[in-house]
Amino acid sequence: MNHISITHNPFLVETEFRINGHSPSESSNINTYGSKRLQVWVEHIFDDLQALFNGSKDFFIEFTGLTNQFFLFKKFFFLTGLKHIRLCFAWLYLYFSIIFFP
Repeated sequence: MNHISITHNPFLVETEFRINGHSPSESSNINTYGSKRLQVWVEHIFDDLQALFNGSKDFFIEFTGLTNQFFLFKKFFFLTGLKHIRLCFAWLYLYFSIIFFP
C-alpha cells in the first residue's frame, strides 16, 4: 500500500505532499497543487495518484489539516464513486496558536 502524506494549511494556502516518505517528482502534477486551495485540486488528486503509481489502487492517506478540510477531502472521495480504490485515511489536527502581547 502506498503511503501518501498530505499536510494542508488553508491559512497560508500551502500543501506539502510526501509520497512513500519522499517529495513527489518535479514532473508530477501533484507538485502544482502545493500553492492552490484544496477545493481546486481535490477532484484531481486520486487520478493523479493512480497515474503516478501506474494504476495502483491501494493508498494509505495521512491528512493533516483542519476538520472541515478533512471532511471535504473524504466526502469528495466517496461522492466521486471511486469505490474501486482501496483507501485508508488517517487524520491529524492542524494546531495553531495565536499569542497576543499587550
